[in-house]
Amino acid sequence: NIKYCIWHKKKSLEIKKNKLCYNEVKNYNNIFIYYKAISYLPFINPEYIFDIYVIIKIKSIKNNYCQFLKFLEYFYKTYLVGYDIKIWNYYNNMEHITYNASESLNNYLNNLFPTKPSFY
Repeated sequence: NIKYCIWHKKKSLEIKKNKLCYNEVKNYNNIFIYYKAISYLPFINPEYIFDIYVIIKIKSIKNNYCQFLKFLEYFYKTYLVGYDIKIWNYYNNMEHITYNASESLNNYLNNLFPTKPSFY
C-alpha cells in the first residue's frame, strides 16, 4: 500500500502557497490558520476532510481572500479530486508517515562517516 510522503506533500503545498497567495497568508493570521489546517489534513479522519475544506472555503469567500481561494482550488483539484484521499491520509495508519525509513538510515550512516575525514 503506497502512500504519499507527508514531507513531500507539505513541501508541494508550501511551494504552491508561495506562488499563489504568499502575501495573503503572511499578512492575515486567519488565512495562515486555514493554510495550516489544510496542510494537516493528512492526519484528520477522512470523513471530515471535505467538510473542513468547505468551511475554510466559505470563510475565505466571505472574507474575500481571493489569492487564497486560488490555492484552495489547487488543493481541491489536486488532492480531493485528483487523488484518492486514502493515498495521502494517515489517520488510521501512522506506522510510516513517510517512506523515508531508508533515507533516515542513509542520513545516520552519512553522519557516522563524514565525507571529509578530520585528522585532529
